[in-house]
This record gives sequence, structure tokens and C-alpha cells, in this order.
Amino acid sequence: MKKDQVSANNFLQVYHEIQRADYLQRLPKLEVVQSLSNDGFINNYIPLSLLIADFDNLKANDLETRKVVLNSDNQLELRDGSKDVFDLYQINLLGTTLGKTKDNQPTFILKSNLIFNTTKRAISFIEVKEENTWRIITVDQPFKLNFKENGFNTVPYIIHFSDGTIISQSFAIDVQYQKRNTESKGNAAFQPNIVSSISSTIPYKGYGETASFLGKGEYEVFLDTVNGVLDKPIILVDGFDPGDTRNTSAIYQLLNYGTNQNLGDVIRAQGYDVIVLNFPTDTRDASTTIIDGGVDYIQRNAMILVELMKKINAEKVGTEKNVLIGPSMGGLISRYALRYMEQYNLNPDTRLYLSFDAPHLGANVPIGFQHLFNYMGFGPLGDVT
Repeated sequence: MKKDQVSANNFLQVYHEIQRADYLQRLPKLEVVQSLSNDGFINNYIPLSLLIADFDNLKANDLETRKVVLNSDNQLELRDGSKDVFDLYQINLLGTTLGKTKDNQPTFILKSNLIFNTTKRAISFIEVKEENTWRIITVDQPFKLNFKENGFNTVPYIIHFSDGTIISQSFAIDVQYQKRNTESKGNAAFQPNIVSSISSTIPYKGYGETASFLGKGEYEVFLDTVNGVLDKPIILVDGFDPGDTRNTSAIYQLLNYGTNQNLGDVIRAQGYDVIVLNFPTDTRDASTTIIDGGVDYIQRNAMILVELMKKINAEKVGTEKNVLIGPSMGGLISRYALRYMEQYNLNPDTRLYLSFDAPHLGANVPIGFQHLFNYMGFGPLGDVT
């Protein structure tokens, strides 16, 4: 891990390792930190967390020189009174606990309940840098930073300790800003190059859920470059995407091929319009429950697609029928939506459905992989103290 590229995942991984290795159990479990961080997603700010810790590591050759040996209980113990067997390291990290933002001027807050210091080192103040200006940040007080470009942006910071020690590092945040319909003018239903939100009107109750809920999606329209009129729709439905790593622009860029060529651009030059549907991470209506749309129920996401197709059919110009493309899980979502519309006399007005790399017969995942994924997602089974 490079100290000038500390992403949210990097920070949380370091925290998790230190928390698990701390036999004094002074730090809350990672799940607690992630739960506290959810408040930032719900209330539209980026939580910052601070980790100050010391840890010891066995010197590289101590096992070889048998200063440290395994006893009969398979535990490490010092041999012959050896004491100088550890190297001491320090961790002084400030980082985000949410990895990305859809705002180009996001709000950050260093939360007091996300400050963890297991040492005797006292902090005087912390500064962050925006362009050429340094500013002191105050605990639990919001501040904004301006980002001019999308992608990973680094934010330099300096931690000032009371003993005069200064630590200079940076954290990273993935900026995925897109112009949204709330920022635009006019009442046109399909505005080009603007991300619009859409909700299903048909609720779905998933396995293990106690009630039916509506789904939330977002779409972007890329009109043709011939007449700029929505008259030949091609709908591209996103697939399996845990954590909403792809926005509508990134999905469109997946159509790139060759050298500076894009299949979407090619067909738009032939008069076709491309509508990209994404299933973002969002909160459920009238609730603080966070829903990862990229892995939500296929049926619920299909109801979002049904709503989008109804909207397209009501507002497109001419009689050209739709083309529906679904890669991966998007193929299953599209298939379910088409069948639902046929069953309930909702005309999909679709002439072609393309599905590729979609597990229509289900996916067989070896039990070993399932255990591996479970370990990677939730840690070792049982007590690890």
C-alpha cells in the first residue's frame, strides 16, 4: 500500500488487521466501523476516520536463530531470555470509510466516534490541502473539497502531534460526478447526457423480506448524432455490480473497442439512441436501510426496467421498436421484465432481445469458492481472538 494512495478499502483493511491483532481488544470490530460509516451515505457526506496505533513484528531472522520457538501448544515463546526480538512500527492514518462520491464538491466530516488512538501520542491538529491552500479541520465539523476531475483524487494531509512530530500523507477518494436532472433546466423527459432517477411502481417482496418494496434506478440517454431525436431506442441494462462500481458513463465506456473506438458511438452515428440503465446503491424510501442495487433481487430490478420501457414507449418518436441488451445479470433482468410485461398485457414494443454471458440455467459455484468468498467477506469462522 502506497501512503499517498490510501483508499477507503486500504484504510479499512489496515484497521481490520490491527483490530484483530490487538489482544487487548481496544478497538471495535470492523462491522461496527462500517455501520457508523453508513450514516455518511444516508446523510450525503464522506466520513473520515483516524487510526493511530503501534504494533510489534517479529524480526525476520528470529525464528531461524531460534530466539523464538514453537512450544508444545503450538504457541510462540521466547527462548533463553531473549527480549530484543521485535521491531516496533507506527500507524498514523487518516482515511475515508466510504470509497466514492457522486459529488464534485463533497462534504467531509472527521467523526469523533471514528477516531481510534491506542497510543500515548496526542494530536494537536490536522490539516488537509485543497489545491494550494491548507486548512485545519475540526472534529465533527463538516468541510467541503472541490474536485475538478473524475476518478481517484488524492487529498494531502498533515497530522501535528503535541510533541512536535509531523506526519505527512494523503488519502484517496473516487469521484464519479455526473450531471443529474435536478441540476438541469426544462421539463423534457429524456434529456441527453444527464443522469435521471427512476423508481419502479410495482413493488417486490424478496426472500426473507417482511414487506414488498419499490426499486430505484438511474438512466442516461445518449441520443443519436443524426437528428438528436429519441426514435430508435437501444436499452443497455447493467449486470452484476456489487457496490455500484459502474455508473452510467462507465457502462457506456464498456462499449469501447480497438483504438479510440466505441460501439455506442458507431450505432449512434447510424441513427440509433442508447439508453443505459444502472442500479445504484441507495436508501429505501422512508428508511435508513441501504440497498446495494447492483446485487438486489433480479425481480425488483426488472420492475425498474419495466418502468423505463413504459416511459420510453410513451415518449419516443415514430414506430421503431426497441432493442434490449442485457449482459450478465442484466440478461436475466431483461428476460424477466419482458416476460412480466407480456403476462400482464404491458406491450414491451421490443423487436430484439440480446443476452450474453447471462446464467439462464443458474450458476454452479464450487463449495470451496463459497467458503473462500465467505472468508474474504466476513473473516475466519468462529472466534479469532
